[in-house]
This record gives sequence, C-alpha cells and structure tokens, in this order.
Amino acid sequence: NKDALISITQGAPRINDEWLYAGILAHSVFGERGFSSRLSNIHSKFNFYGKLNSHLREHPTIPYVQVIGEVQYNGLSRLYYEIQAEFNNLSNNSITQIELDRLKTIRLNDYNNSLYDPERFSNFIQDNYNFNGYSLEKIPDKWAQINSVTLEEINNAASKIFDADNLMMVVVGNKDSCAIFLEQFEN
Repeated sequence: NKDALISITQGAPRINDEWLYAGILAHSVFGERGFSSRLSNIHSKFNFYGKLNSHLREHPTIPYVQVIGEVQYNGLSRLYYEIQAEFNNLSNNSITQIELDRLKTIRLNDYNNSLYDPERFSNFIQDNYNFNGYSLEKIPDKWAQINSVTLEEINNAASKIFDADNLMMVVVGNKDSCAIFLEQFEN
C-alpha cells in the first residue's frame, strides 16, 4: 500500500534490423545487470529500495525495452524525472568508448560461457536458431557482429530506443497517493 509499480516500454530494434547489435549494447549501457549500469545508478539514488530493472525483448515484429520498478509514492515524481533525464542523456551521445569496450567484453564472455554449460548451450543454440531464421549457419557471426559495433552506432541506437520525448509510463497504485504526481500532466 505504500508503493507504486511502474512500467515504461520503449521500442527496440527488430531481429533483422542492421542496428540490432548496437541496440542490444545500448540497452546494456542503460539496464544490464551485474555492473554499474545507468539504471543501477538511478536505483542507488533511492537506496536500492524495491526493484528497478530493465530487459530487452528481441522479437521479429514487436521488440521492446521495458523498465519495471517499485517506488514509494513520495518518490514517484523523482523516479520519473531521473529516468527521463537518463533517456535524454542517452539520446545525446553520452555513451563512451570505455563503456562500449566493456560491454563488448561482457557480452562476448556471456556468449562464450554459455557454450560450456549444457543447459545454457542448448538454450543458446535454440534461441539463435530461431533468431537467425531457423538457421545454424549465422550463429558464428554473432561474435563478429558484436565486435563490429562502433561508438557512433551504439549512440545512434541509444537515441532511437531512449526517446525521452516519446515516453509512456504506466503507474499501478492508489490513485489518491499518486495524485500529486498525476496532476502535473494534462491528460
């Protein structure tokens, strides 16, 4: 009763888009678990209260990035503006070469590690078989495609995905407790 749940959904690259791997890495800058992502930095401003995470759903027709969170009602406006500010940041070429290089290493290590665990290997092959149009031939290209992403490409992808001017947030909670937050919007 003291928390609101939020969900923000933004468009993402389709699996056959040329900027797919740049989009995957751009999402990782924002919301990847396991390192100091931009979303983790926002969550730290709320003393890691509740949950705040993001995932990228790769899909042929309706791909999206979703941010899901839980925040106390009195922090709802602040969370909205923190996320909106970070979206603006990402839309303005703020990803650095150091971030890109680190993300490439993380992503490639994840792919490599999946090859040694039978369950992860099986999932990896099935996911990529589906992802590559039911073909095993393109799976080895995955490493080269990640390595080929440039700083310009990842920043362009970030500006496409994290559009602060086209942001929709769903809030689930007590209407009276959300009133101050909701009153600032015309509709």
